[in-house]
Amino acid sequence: MKHHIFPQAPDLAAWFQQQGLNIHQYTLLIPREVHIRIHLGGQRGGRWNEEWRHFTRGRLRATPEEIWQHAIKLIVKYDLTGASMVPY
Repeated sequence: MKHHIFPQAPDLAAWFQQQGLNIHQYTLLIPREVHIRIHLGGQRGGRWNEEWRHFTRGRLRATPEEIWQHAIKLIVKYDLTGASMVPY
């Protein structure tokens, strides 16, 4: 399934739009069970969205580099690089 790197939750989507990002242009293909795993826990979209909320809190503006560095950090942290998705 397609997973948006930048969350679609209304509060976060509005922040990304203010940063000039079209969230629908940036997705990863991940298995459904991985999608469920990263959105469990926390509130309103699980841990993935909570990590983004923490990043955006108090930041009216962020540079594209800061946003992408955080995105890459989360992709690695939640193991969305493909390593955990390939059967051995």
